[in-house]
Amino acid sequence: MHKLICAACIALFATTVDAQPFYVGATLGESVGESSPPRAVDEFDLDASWRILAGWKFTDSLAIEASYHDFGDASGAVSPCETLCTPNFPVDIRASSDAWTLRATYLFGDQQWQPFAAMGWTWRNTDGSVRGLGSGVRVGFDDSDDGLSAELGARVRLAGGFSLRAGYEWFDFENASDGALNVGAEYSF
Repeated sequence: MHKLICAACIALFATTVDAQPFYVGATLGESVGESSPPRAVDEFDLDASWRILAGWKFTDSLAIEASYHDFGDASGAVSPCETLCTPNFPVDIRASSDAWTLRATYLFGDQQWQPFAAMGWTWRNTDGSVRGLGSGVRVGFDDSDDGLSAELGARVRLAGGFSLRAGYEWFDFENASDGALNVGAEYSF
């Protein structure tokens, strides 16, 4: 998969390069995570996610974009066993997750409304702790994951270099596939 992404990036850069604007932006969105994971006792409490991004539009229709995601905190309780077991004390889980993403973006048209599609790779890190099975001691954990990611959305240009942006992101992590609807703004210079 890494070879495919590298080949796509080389193909993008092999096109005629025409100096275009750099842009920065920020988005807010739904949480990225399951509100009801397997064996959940109740719905998990999930924070909203946010992202900052920077991109370089090197032709009228192609860009490369990097972003930092904060997927927020998740907390809840799960049953320790897949089937009923004794003792069946719930396990309390708290976790926070963030990620870095690098994507190639294709921009459709050059009008005020500009749909876009992006594909790339995301590297995620999750830190958290668990407590349960009759113990009051909280035990920490750290988990890293990476996978393919994509986004479909649209921009609407406003006055000056400002644009509004909305899109749906999808992440294919080893542990789970998930997505989020994001809304935000960009500034091109």
